[in-house]
Amino acid sequence: MSRRCSSRRRSRTRKRLARSLSDDEEVAKLRLGARPFHALVPYYMGTRVGIVADSTYREEERKLRYIGDVLEGLKTNGLISTSDPRHITEAEVRQFLAWMRRKGLNGETQLKHIQYLKGFFTFCGNYAFLDMERRGCDLPKKPHRKIRVIQKDDLEAIFAAVDGMEGWHGSIARGMTAIAMGCALRPKEFRLAHVEDLKLVRMRFFVRHPKGEGSWGAQEEVDIVRAEVVPLLMRYLNEREEHLGAIGMERSTFLFPNTWRRKDEVFTANTFNVIKSEVEEISGISFRMKDFRSTCASMTVNADLSLLPAMSRQLRHTSLTTTQRYYAEIEHESVTKQLRDAWMKNPIDMSKKGVIDVRAREGESGPGEI
Repeated sequence: MSRRCSSRRRSRTRKRLARSLSDDEEVAKLRLGARPFHALVPYYMGTRVGIVADSTYREEERKLRYIGDVLEGLKTNGLISTSDPRHITEAEVRQFLAWMRRKGLNGETQLKHIQYLKGFFTFCGNYAFLDMERRGCDLPKKPHRKIRVIQKDDLEAIFAAVDGMEGWHGSIARGMTAIAMGCALRPKEFRLAHVEDLKLVRMRFFVRHPKGEGSWGAQEEVDIVRAEVVPLLMRYLNEREEHLGAIGMERSTFLFPNTWRRKDEVFTANTFNVIKSEVEEISGISFRMKDFRSTCASMTVNADLSLLPAMSRQLRHTSLTTTQRYYAEIEHESVTKQLRDAWMKNPIDMSKKGVIDVRAREGESGPGEI
């Protein structure tokens, strides 16, 4: 094929992708070839541009292509008759649900796959999922969200571990655990932060990349509410400057710069998890970075329940009701311990003997004895 012909084909493809294909008839007319699911993904994703954040867009596109591969495999094995998203029926949907169960996917992952497919199928004029829901079919439901907190002893073990870690990963570990605990931030919010966002003199932090960024999320400043982390943050900032100077970098935009290639880059979420795993290995404590958010909220509010509205503002929840539910979920984790210790407030005197015991001791016959 000549370059000119190839260029014309690419131009035609771009024009087709640029057209609005939300109309069912337009989608139905498309000739999609041997892999119809994959062929329709670019058309659908074209309608998602500007609607979702770039990271969400990439994740949705990747997951749809993965699901398309799964459906192609089910078709090859004779379990479904088509992988064309325009013509998939309830029978094919049930085979996909069965595949997810066989794979042992958790409820949250199953629900996410279904959400992706529902949007994609609806775009294609296929309402199989909606019809199943209308008839009350048992589709995976939103799982109960479990919010964990790090117990005080474990928290101290974690900070003791990061205090002694060496190298650049050690510095990063000190900075990220301190800022996460000090401000009750989400991992993304401090991983992507700029160095100028941390204002230690004012005890404030500017949330540049909030949840819902590009949609409903808003940039705003929050407080550093745990003053005990400040020395660790000051130590991290000093080590950050020393590290940049040692490798010949004059400056870096990011609070947590990825200096591996000597470029102004940010750490990936995966690398942050690697550093977190190093802390887990040293401390012997298993945790998630987002656990610091709930831990900060719990420790702060437990000291004074009247602080709940202020904590709601710090967490940037949409309403106090959301924070109340969030706090209730956090405290659910400690209910067992609370109940286990409650007996000490009103203990039973187990030294006294009952009537039956006294009779037995005196040799008398109890009820029902011959």
